[in-house]
Amino acid sequence: MKRLSLLLGLVLLVALAACGGQNTAQPTATTAPAPTEAPAVEAATEVPAPTAEPEVVAPTIVVDPALIDTSWHWISRDSAAPLDIAEPQRYGLLFNADGTFFATLDCNQGSGSYVTPGDGSITMVLGPMTRAMCAEDSLSNEMIAMLDSAVSYAFEHEGEVLAFTMADGSVDRYSKADTAAAGALPTMDNADPALVDRVWKWTARQAGDAEFTINNPEDYSLTFNDDGTFYARLDCNNGGGTYTLDGATLNASLMHTTLAMCPEGSMVPEMSAIFDAPVTYAISGGTLTLTHADGTVDTYIDNEPRLTGTVWQWLGTTTATEPITVADSSRYTVEFLEDGTAAIKADCNQVVANYTAEEGVLSIMPGPMTLAACPEDSQGDIFVQQLGAAGPYFFMEGDLYIDLFADGGTMRFSDLPTVDLPTPEAGAPTGTVNAPDGVNLRTGPGTNFPAVGTAPQGDSGTLIGISEDGAWYVVAAPNLPNGQVWVAAEFVDAANADNLPVVATPPAAQSLVGPLWMWAGTTTPEDQIDVVDPTRYTVEFLA
Repeated sequence: MKRLSLLLGLVLLVALAACGGQNTAQPTATTAPAPTEAPAVEAATEVPAPTAEPEVVAPTIVVDPALIDTSWHWISRDSAAPLDIAEPQRYGLLFNADGTFFATLDCNQGSGSYVTPGDGSITMVLGPMTRAMCAEDSLSNEMIAMLDSAVSYAFEHEGEVLAFTMADGSVDRYSKADTAAAGALPTMDNADPALVDRVWKWTARQAGDAEFTINNPEDYSLTFNDDGTFYARLDCNNGGGTYTLDGATLNASLMHTTLAMCPEGSMVPEMSAIFDAPVTYAISGGTLTLTHADGTVDTYIDNEPRLTGTVWQWLGTTTATEPITVADSSRYTVEFLEDGTAAIKADCNQVVANYTAEEGVLSIMPGPMTLAACPEDSQGDIFVQQLGAAGPYFFMEGDLYIDLFADGGTMRFSDLPTVDLPTPEAGAPTGTVNAPDGVNLRTGPGTNFPAVGTAPQGDSGTLIGISEDGAWYVVAAPNLPNGQVWVAAEFVDAANADNLPVVATPPAAQSLVGPLWMWAGTTTPEDQIDVVDPTRYTVEFLA
């Protein structure tokens, strides 16, 4: 029975299917419910796979034959904090024609890429490098900073020097390897030691009757180098260029500068006048004056103490046991000269010494010494002894301190003050200093007489006498014990001085030339050498 029912059901389904193929009336349209899932996305048109990688356009490199295939060693940096590289061979660059470079970064090595479009600009990107730990004095980080910020390059000194200018206006100079080994950047024939390697800050200007001071002198400065280049801080900009000296005439040319927009009230236009025409320069201690053709005078100050350029007078020595006090500091002075010699006044005697000052350590080697009999209260011997044991030195509040080896104590010095010369009365015989570096004021008419102070260029005093040979003037100095000083006539412009009285020469001071000197002994930091028979060892200095 069940089988019959199944057969009847199949017959019925076939009949219904046959009826579905006939035309029937369309039912009334009804709104279909919203789909419950997103409609199928139409298949995207198939795109054939590329047959090659997209072409990458490399930056254009115009190969500079003067730049490539040469080992360049870093020798200096012109910036607000100048650098002289003591060991250029530790920092080097080698550019290749394919736009790559190799870098020696002290104890590390690196490589990178560079682009030179041919217009003097350059872009350098440092790539992989080693990561050794270099010494504390390493400048590798400073060199890496240059590689990231260099914007242009130029050649100096007939192609021997490569100068990179950075975004902030600083300039790093690299010399060819053979040039660096021979002494790096060539110096000027007439570089002024008193001018170079000092940061001169602009402090004042006098134009006619108007005088004003610079409120922020640290933003306006000049640093001259001994190779004929200079660095300039121009408010919010940095620049540099070249300069020449012709006697007291300075001619500076600004070659490059950054172009930031400085705040309103900037003094850059006024300062830049020194780059437009030659100026007359004069230095007295830590003061530089630049006089323009119209009489305008700019004053620059270097207030950083320097070992050279100052006569240092001994104030005393602090020791572990008791202090050594000095009754008359002017009797014990030392002057460190640029040529590596030192002039020492040890009371009534004079000493010629050699010295070195490297990395904050001072070494003084006393040489020939006069042997005059000084007063009983003289401290000349201990003064020379302690100078011979000099070690580390430093400056504090303008004074010089020298630590002595073997815990011998610390010597203290101050600069020998400038002698106060009263302003001459109208019509009085007057002498005005004309020497750019100022002039020494001495106790007698000759360089063998000790200096008691200095007078800067332009300073005037009352002339009260003249030497027997007419080569020296006597100037009134009421603040000194004998009320007078002597000054060389060639460094003074005299007025109303036709009838000056002749002043006798004081007792002659000891002179290096003339006497026959006998070797009495030598003091070293380690021991004392005493000579048994000084007559067997003599030296005579001839004029």
